[in-house]
Amino acid sequence: MEHLTQLQRYEISCKLKVGFSKTQIVKYLKVDRNTIHRELKRNSNQKTGAYDPELAERKYRRRMSEKPKRKPFTEEKRDLATALLMEQL
Repeated sequence: MEHLTQLQRYEISCKLKVGFSKTQIVKYLKVDRNTIHRELKRNSNQKTGAYDPELAERKYRRRMSEKPKRKPFTEEKRDLATALLMEQL
């Protein structure tokens, strides 16, 4: 899954200001239509409903920083898993 870039967010904002429809923006950016719909829903200003690319980028970065990080499967964890499985036999 690819994420929108900051440049794409600015392009969305510009296209909305000049009156492009969501469908036209999808064709222009060559992304899935759901990507644009989700972007506008998640990242528009909740009070005004306006789309601001800087606010959208901040919201995106905050969500990514809060996202749980993948923890590597270490030898220690493998040994623990093996021991627990062996206990069940």
